[in-house]
Amino acid sequence: MNSIIQVLKEFLKDLKGCLKSDKTSKFDVFFERPRMFIWLLVCYFVMASKYIGIAKIKPILCFILMFGTLLCYFVFIAIVSSNIAESILRYASSVRKIATNTEKERLIPLFKEVYTQAFRKNKGISRKIKPYIVDSVEVNAFIIGRNTLVITRGAIETFNDDELKGVMAHEFGHIKNYDGQITLLVTFCTTIFLWAFIAVSFVFRLLEKLFENNIIGNLFGIVRQLFEVVVRFVLFIWTLIISGGSRRKEYKADMYAKSIGYGEQLKSALYILYGMEISDKKGLIQNLKRTHPILAYRIEKLESSQNG
Repeated sequence: MNSIIQVLKEFLKDLKGCLKSDKTSKFDVFFERPRMFIWLLVCYFVMASKYIGIAKIKPILCFILMFGTLLCYFVFIAIVSSNIAESILRYASSVRKIATNTEKERLIPLFKEVYTQAFRKNKGISRKIKPYIVDSVEVNAFIIGRNTLVITRGAIETFNDDELKGVMAHEFGHIKNYDGQITLLVTFCTTIFLWAFIAVSFVFRLLEKLFENNIIGNLFGIVRQLFEVVVRFVLFIWTLIISGGSRRKEYKADMYAKSIGYGEQLKSALYILYGMEISDKKGLIQNLKRTHPILAYRIEKLESSQNG
């Protein structure tokens, strides 16, 4: 019970810090990436299109429904883009603060050095970015939102100080390119579509059961099956698009690490991962869904850029 109370206290403390002002805005992503804003509007109009049918019958009701949906939509986007959502995701991902003296003495100076170089190149980088740890043997690092840079215990034990700086510089590249925020927003919109799909499919199943053993019930069943096939196909294509974009983001983050002076350090870390990789053989669909490029290609790109 005491441990639960302690976790809640730490969580509330994090939320309090999240509400403090910052020179960077969570909405900067929309100014830097206007296509993201356009995409979110398209998602909204797709969701709100179901109200168009009642426009001729009750135009005022249609307007109220569409405006209410828009308001809820942007409130949810603001929440998803906020530091509060980021804090919640940290707890959901078992992310913890740097705690032991050994961790502080080693990781904080490395982080501060890389942060200084990143801030010199991009003044818009948030001043609230902090390093965190996940107690996992997996050799990995990732970001959550725009202020959370996470390194696993496996990476800390595997890489030397220079290689850790290269890995951190790569993650700063993701932060600079708003990749963490974009991932949260894309996940949010995809989840909405999945909920809408489940709801519509459920309604069709109810109608199918209601008119069971007659032509109307069979018709609802056919429409439901066609709808589910179309949605699954759209989601599959969407997954391929997201995966392709994710691979491009990795290359960009690599180049960013090089641009702030950590290309060699990152390359050394990638070579270690390359040496640890027993097999990366995948089938056609798995390769299409791959979110990270093949390690050898990332190393090749870093080496060719350094030689050039």
